[in-house]
Amino acid sequence: MAETLSGPLPPYVQIANILRDEISAGVYTSEGKLPTSRELIKRFGVTSQPVNNAIRILRDEGLVTTSQRGAFLSQDEAPNERTHPNGGDLSETVAALAKRVEELEARMSAMERSE
Repeated sequence: MAETLSGPLPPYVQIANILRDEISAGVYTSEGKLPTSRELIKRFGVTSQPVNNAIRILRDEGLVTTSQRGAFLSQDEAPNERTHPNGGDLSETVAALAKRVEELEARMSAMERSE
């Protein structure tokens, strides 16, 4: 079943956003290869044009390089060098978020006990 695209943005922008988020999250680490166009067409239930446009956006941003063999993470996006878009190591950001979630869970538990 195809992944549903919805909202006011064109499908190619939505696909680019999804792939960009997955790149930032480290989803594509094995040899840095993104799914093939055919796989993305099937995944999103679209024609080749939105997929090609999405890849073009990522290429123009310098996130991927393309060849006849497909789309690959650019060397700047190597998994060990990923950083948060606002600067800083992504693992530090994740650790800070995890700590904040724990604090919020503790506050919620305390509130539930006081009711």
